[in-house]
Amino acid sequence: MNCLTLQTSGLLLGVSDSKDFETGVVVGATFQIGSRTANGRFTTHSIKVMDVNASDFIKYLDSVVTLTLSNTTISSYVSGNSASLSIKADSVKVSTAS
Repeated sequence: MNCLTLQTSGLLLGVSDSKDFETGVVVGATFQIGSRTANGRFTTHSIKVMDVNASDFIKYLDSVVTLTLSNTTISSYVSGNSASLSIKADSVKVSTAS
């Protein structure tokens, strides 16, 4: 599924460089976002954003943020016995809750 703009909110648990495994070149950053579901369960999502530096987002760690993702692709896959989502975006805008 493709989305021109997608917004998601949660606690920014981590941000790290995302590398192309064949070349070893950093191609973007991976964000780990956590949030509670309606029944109180805590879930995490990994979101890969291309052409950004992870170090630019360190200041948002452990903060509740809203990510506005542009040109996002969401794909499903099976990992072990559970279904997972692959979320990749071309760009991101981060804002904090006020």
